[in-house]
Amino acid sequence: MTLFVEPFADGYRVTDQGSTAVRLRMTGVNLTASRVVQSWNRSVATLNLVNRGEEDLELAHFTSAEQLGEAIVKVAEANVRADQLHLLHSGQIPVRFPDRVVKRLSNWG
Repeated sequence: MTLFVEPFADGYRVTDQGSTAVRLRMTGVNLTASRVVQSWNRSVATLNLVNRGEEDLELAHFTSAEQLGEAIVKVAEANVRADQLHLLHSGQIPVRFPDRVVKRLSNWG
């Protein structure tokens, strides 16, 4: 996870600069599917989310200097929750560990 803290107006902006959405796309998650959008919205409900469009989803929170630590935790927590959407909505079915072991052994031997 990478977060950026940028001075903004009379406070700060804490953001992932869209990296969470990029990682989800890389794992095959369709970020425009209605169930994914609902899950995304629930994952980031604690933030004042800045959404600059479907192609540039970004977790961001604007805050004062006094609340900066809390804002960093909020964005980090939303990042972790949103990042886990690949487990629910990926087009790929995860392979169970025993199946991976059997496949690897059969390929090896």
